[in-house]
Amino acid sequence: MNLPDLLSELHRNRVRTELPNAQAIGRDTEGRWKTTVLKEYAPAFCKSMANVLIRASDACPVNAQMPEPPMDFIQCCKEMTCTEYGQHIGADFAF
Repeated sequence: MNLPDLLSELHRNRVRTELPNAQAIGRDTEGRWKTTVLKEYAPAFCKSMANVLIRASDACPVNAQMPEPPMDFIQCCKEMTCTEYGQHIGADFAF
């Protein structure tokens, strides 16, 4: 998708003035990979992406003849809305 507003949206949602420049190489003192925390998208980044994707989708023409999605699908989408965030970062690998 062509997202011309992406850069300005990312800056609009920044939560700090200076971006971190530390390296995340190797393991920390507890033996965990330092890159693990980088594999989770920050909420401000997710908000930026959502905003530009919504605007891009809204700019696309809609076929008025298309049927509405089934209510069970709409309910499933509503249940996927995250409103609480925990402190745990999940595994960054699969068995």
